[in-house]
Amino acid sequence: MNDLDALEKLAQALSPWRAHLVFIGGWAHRIHRFDPRANKLEYQPVFTRDTDLAFANRAPIEGDMKAALIEHGFKEQLTTL
Repeated sequence: MNDLDALEKLAQALSPWRAHLVFIGGWAHRIHRFDPRANKLEYQPVFTRDTDLAFANRAPIEGDMKAALIEHGFKEQLTTL
């Protein structure tokens, strides 16, 4: 699965909350490049493979995001430093 397919899968999993979520970080820069109004750059952006999302702490977030992610094939992977 390529990165864009994985991002699409993530967006589908989180679609019930899309009005309250914003992609930030490296993915925001990568997604912005698809906008026809964006400046065309001669280099590829540096990025990590994780996804950063932001949402207002006062937003009425209902439902179970973890369950939605698992339902779409994501797996929790905990690590320690």
